Amino acid sequence: EPGAPLADKDSLWRVYSMTKPITAMAAMILIEEGKMRLDQPVSDFIPAFKTMRVQVSPDSLDTRPATRPITIRNLLTHTA
Repeated sequence: EPGAPLADKDSLWRVYSMTKPITAMAAMILIEEGKMRLDQPVSDFIPAFKTMRVQVSPDSLDTRPATRPITIRNLLTHTA
């Protein structure tokens, strides 16, 4: 853009949600290499995810234990 300051080593870049496709690509490379499975529980990598709780209803703050593990697929499709 004419008149805009030039970028330098201290310039900030606001990428916001653009890290999502980069992370997804890295995950797919690991899956292709056999180092991770699409339906593998996230708790295999982050143990704290083993005891997740879910909200009972949108109108309540009550929670209950999750009935199934969160998977890599859930994270990549934003359905966790």
